[in-house]
Amino acid sequence: MIKEEDVYSLINAGKINDAGRCIVKGLAEGADFSKSAVVFAHMLVISFPWKSCFKLVQPMWNHLYTSGWLNSLALGRPLNVNNKPIPWITYAAIDFLDSVVKPEWNVFEWGSGNSTLWWSGKVSSVLASESSREWQEEVSKKMPPNAKVLFGGTVQEYLDIYRHASVEKFDVVVIDGDHRNECAKIACDKLAPGGIIVFDNSDMMVHDEGMKFLTDKGLYRMDFWGLIPSYLYKNCTSVFFTDEALPRMLKNRRIPGLHESSVGPSCQQVIDAPLRAAAKSVTPD
Repeated sequence: MIKEEDVYSLINAGKINDAGRCIVKGLAEGADFSKSAVVFAHMLVISFPWKSCFKLVQPMWNHLYTSGWLNSLALGRPLNVNNKPIPWITYAAIDFLDSVVKPEWNVFEWGSGNSTLWWSGKVSSVLASESSREWQEEVSKKMPPNAKVLFGGTVQEYLDIYRHASVEKFDVVVIDGDHRNECAKIACDKLAPGGIIVFDNSDMMVHDEGMKFLTDKGLYRMDFWGLIPSYLYKNCTSVFFTDEALPRMLKNRRIPGLHESSVGPSCQQVIDAPLRAAAKSVTPD
């Protein structure tokens, strides 16, 4: 009977395809893989004959490839196909934020990591509150000059980093760390009039209190459901808008065909790319 350690020995040796075949054989034999179910499910996806698939359907037409989802699954981190950091939120939410973000924005995050790096490349400044000292020290090493991650060991300290921030108002407040219900209750305190609140994992029951609080304040909400980096399941990221933000965010945006995304082009954008390039090269009479 194949055991979990047999599969891990193949994974650690870099023999992913062999590990996939081993998992399939073990399941057929009735092996108990319950302790490693998610990891082994990921290995089965990664060990799929993608090269053969790409001979039938071009890689750039395969969103699992172009979004970087396969890459993130293999590496266990939110990355795009070029190993660039992306937020650990739904791909739909990333695409939306890509379409509205402005370089002059100031962003605050509860929770930090690849999302902090992603925001730092798009906005004026990012300030993040982090509840883990070890993680705060680790991610701080990677931050550019316009991003800072501060440690808040207690709930009060974690919240006060936002309350006492030198930035008077933030254009974006991201709730994606610990104590999310408590964060939601003060999120509007330093939110710019035209600002937005990004609340990740908003479909979790434990976050119902915070979601209801923001909804009851009369904010508009859009729910972005879909796949997330590094996992097989569907998730929800919600974006809250103030009265001033909603028309500003939803008007004068690029048409979908011209959308520039952190997580890859659509199939149709790839198909149309030569036509758009040819159209740009034509000089009007």
